[in-house]
Amino acid sequence: MAMTILTPLLLLLCQGEVPMAVLQSGARVEASVSPQVGDREVQTAFGMYDATLDPVVEVVDGQEDLRLLEALSALDQEQWMQRISERGLLESLAEAKPRNAEAREAWLNALTTWGGKIDTLPSKTKRDKRTDLLWEQMLQADDAEQALLTGALLREIPQSRELPKRRIGLVDLRRGLKSKDAEVRRAAALIASHQSTYDLERPLLAVSLEDEQLAVRQAAANSLQDLQPERSLGLWTLALWRERDDATRQRAASHLGNFGSSDHSVAKALIHALASSDSGSAPRSYVFFGKQIAYISDYDVEVAAGAVIADPIVSVLTEGTTLQIRVISTQLAGRISTSLKQLTGQDFGTNREAWMRWYEKTYPEG
Repeated sequence: MAMTILTPLLLLLCQGEVPMAVLQSGARVEASVSPQVGDREVQTAFGMYDATLDPVVEVVDGQEDLRLLEALSALDQEQWMQRISERGLLESLAEAKPRNAEAREAWLNALTTWGGKIDTLPSKTKRDKRTDLLWEQMLQADDAEQALLTGALLREIPQSRELPKRRIGLVDLRRGLKSKDAEVRRAAALIASHQSTYDLERPLLAVSLEDEQLAVRQAAANSLQDLQPERSLGLWTLALWRERDDATRQRAASHLGNFGSSDHSVAKALIHALASSDSGSAPRSYVFFGKQIAYISDYDVEVAAGAVIADPIVSVLTEGTTLQIRVISTQLAGRISTSLKQLTGQDFGTNREAWMRWYEKTYPEG
């Protein structure tokens, strides 16, 4: 007899009703215990959802939503996860298996958002103990629960520095960023920004450029940009120009595209990097950033026919930095052109001359 293998989604469909609490705002929450109209908290499989200001107005079966969305799962997993998250189907979301890095990032972000609404700790837990307990739970949990607990931590940790007992310590965050567990690294990066931990600039930069997990790199990049908006762009620019590893440079170019603007300094940085990809370029390219100041350093005095003539001697003071730009690969050139298109709305591919003509026309004084 042939054996039929059921997917997790089909298993859910076969298990009967999926109780859903519909709240006054229209939000929906999947309940592990059937809620009642008027309830101001909803018990979920992961903790208690606080509905104090948004009480339950209706209870429905979420099975039909699951059935209708089943086909979307195969066609576009990211869209499917977004839809089940919007429909409050939390258990289905937690059990999803992302098929690629982009889907995994979307999955983790959706779960983190839900985690900010769910309390996993007993209601009588002391306020000053909650942050440490949630952090310890997060370190021991699996991927889905770690993302939920990260959201809970972001809810509990105040952004004010006046409550140190409710913050994660610098040592713990440094260890978290170096953890072998990708979700711990992601949590540490997000928390660093949330509680304004400026001492983690260098570790966050390293994670944003070197981590193998897209979701972790993006979390670190987001945090670094939140903490140091201008410096982060400068640090990624230096990485793009100077790093030896091609993958690291591609990630730097990607961050510049994501967080830069059409401001000429970011476009200029990318175009100068692209310049070193030309086949006719010298093996090494250099770019100078600075200024020149002309000043009169002396006078050339001549005496003729009883008159004194003093010709000024003009010298030039040069102040700035000259940086060597490493030659880039075809893949990096493509990534840079994508970032330039993202920033400027222009599309000249990897044609360095076309980008330079556009730049000089758009920023004649740049």
